[in-house]
Amino acid sequence: MDQVDDWTNDSQNPNNWPFWKRGSIVGISLSFTMLATMSSSIVAPVLPQIATEFGIHSITLNNMVFSIFTLALSFGPLVFHPLSEVFGRLWVFHTGAFLLVVFNIACAYAPSTATLIIFRFLAGLGGSAMHVSTAILVDVFHRHRRMVASSTSTIAIFIGSSVGPVIGGKITEEIGLKWIFLVPGIACGVMGILGAVLLRETYAPLLRHRKYRKQRLDAEQHLQLFGDFDKPVIHFKRVMKHALIRPFKIPFTHFMCSVLLLYVGLSNTFHPGIYYLMLATFPVVFQGVYSFSASETGLAYLGPSAGIFLSVGSVVFLHRIFGHLPRKASSGTKGDPRILMLLCTALTVPVGLFIYGWTVQARIHFIAPIIGAGYFTFTMAAIFLPVQYYLVDVITVLHPASGMAAVSITRFTFGFAFPLFGQQMLDNMGNGAGYSMLAGLTIILGIIIPSIAYFFDGSKGIRLFSMPVSRTIIDTTE
Repeated sequence: MDQVDDWTNDSQNPNNWPFWKRGSIVGISLSFTMLATMSSSIVAPVLPQIATEFGIHSITLNNMVFSIFTLALSFGPLVFHPLSEVFGRLWVFHTGAFLLVVFNIACAYAPSTATLIIFRFLAGLGGSAMHVSTAILVDVFHRHRRMVASSTSTIAIFIGSSVGPVIGGKITEEIGLKWIFLVPGIACGVMGILGAVLLRETYAPLLRHRKYRKQRLDAEQHLQLFGDFDKPVIHFKRVMKHALIRPFKIPFTHFMCSVLLLYVGLSNTFHPGIYYLMLATFPVVFQGVYSFSASETGLAYLGPSAGIFLSVGSVVFLHRIFGHLPRKASSGTKGDPRILMLLCTALTVPVGLFIYGWTVQARIHFIAPIIGAGYFTFTMAAIFLPVQYYLVDVITVLHPASGMAAVSITRFTFGFAFPLFGQQMLDNMGNGAGYSMLAGLTIILGIIIPSIAYFFDGSKGIRLFSMPVSRTIIDTTE
């Protein structure tokens, strides 16, 4: 059997591919991810111009043009990511690229507001497939490299959404409104062509299946190597059923996954929600309060971008330091240093919100709210990254895409909802009081749930009530 399944040293194992091959795959996949999130936020600084172009008089409807994309980013992974663990990553990328190209270009020629919103949603579905890049990074990197891989993926996700407005404002002023849809569409088309040439399948179970099905293995060897992955076509419905429900099973099959997903669901109700609220209301703040032009408003988004860049570097550095700290040995508990990092960071989130809200309220120099927004994105990314890394690590290399799908629905759903009511809330309460209220909620969430996660992580009692994620998820022998 060892001769049959010497996968660790196999040349077809993505971990053993030449660096140039892995680098090209990672580069293209992350470029797609950045283009997808850029397509989401590129309309943010020109929402007033879109309202004029389409005759939109409702603030909620106008903000929906921006936020509907994030709703698709929320639900798309629930289908695309688990299916990538059945059919492989490659077809997901090609499908997503096709949808993103077609409907980004279609948005440029939308005849009405309703059509524009529908096309934006469909483009978002294509963009959601691009987030499988996190799983690809897990596929091609060894375990000790996953922190760097997750950090790189996070950069692509958040930087795309931060750089999009910078580009959108400049494009609108220089060559016209419709080009904010055409430019991302054309860029995705170019990357799609490169992907068709350079991308290769990276999902190890599928690669092993393709390799070993050419050999004459007996039934026992097939079962040990592939489990249900290599069963006859008659079991297709069963495999599909388990792939699609896997993201919903994850929160109920491991206590720490449940706690962290609860934190993601509650805390990230506010963090990405507030982030997308900032993106949507930057034009109101900087064009209304500080008299910026559309392109100058776009440059204001560089503050959040800088915060994310600094955050990713800091998290990687601190992770290496915390990784050398001894875990608690008493009572059989083992506090994970990534959870300790999460707890420390969560308590500092409100600082950026207070700075941003009250400096806008007092009309202090424009650099002050930009610094506040940058500090908020710094802490937001520093919270998201340890959670993402922990979940990918716990769920094992077999199902990282399903783990990210379980996170995405909470992360992006409120990114869709907050811009719809946030502007009215800020108009009624004022920026200072409004963001102070949101800061207070982040304080509560930042203390309770991360503390539970840290002090109970690894306890024997918890482990007795935690089913092994990888086994319960892939077991389909009913």
